[in-house]
Amino acid sequence: MSKQGLNEEQFKILEPQMEKWVNRNHYGRKLAPWRPVINTIFWVLRTGAPWKDAPRNKEFSHPSTAHAWLGRMQSAGFLDQFLEELLKIAEQLGCIDAQRLSVDGFFFQRTRRRRAC
Repeated sequence: MSKQGLNEEQFKILEPQMEKWVNRNHYGRKLAPWRPVINTIFWVLRTGAPWKDAPRNKEFSHPSTAHAWLGRMQSAGFLDQFLEELLKIAEQLGCIDAQRLSVDGFFFQRTRRRRAC
């Protein structure tokens, strides 16, 4: 995925899963189109870049929109199911090369407060 986002073939793989999520009973304002949102989420997850650095063009959504969707997807448990399904599809298509796997870590800043004795 480049700064142009996912291609049509990749979207066809994602579409059944995303339609389940988008077509649930949502109340209130109409949801943003899911394709630009998914492009933005995947771009941030793939690059590890901050949300504010996400590309801004018609293929990508506003970073705050994508961040909000990601939070809703995580809290509903959909994100884990979605990623597991994508992994199964990728394995079936032979898209996973075990020779090129890597692991990324999560780092956080230590607080500077001192504890009282």
